[in-house]
Amino acid sequence: MVYRPIDDDFARFADRLQIEGRWYVPYRRHLTAPALRAELKQSGFSIQRSESDKYGAIKIIAVST
Repeated sequence: MVYRPIDDDFARFADRLQIEGRWYVPYRRHLTAPALRAELKQSGFSIQRSESDKYGAIKIIAVST
């Protein structure tokens, strides 16, 4: 998980996290391709297409079922 700092209106973020007195919100998550596919399927999506590049980036086309 990658977090970004927020300076104002932090109360509107339900998933905020305080670290050493400063507020942060999730900005980006790093998942493996199998973990991302599993999470999408568990959330009710059907994987239509999936591909990865040599750098580990993944593209997934999924539709809600």
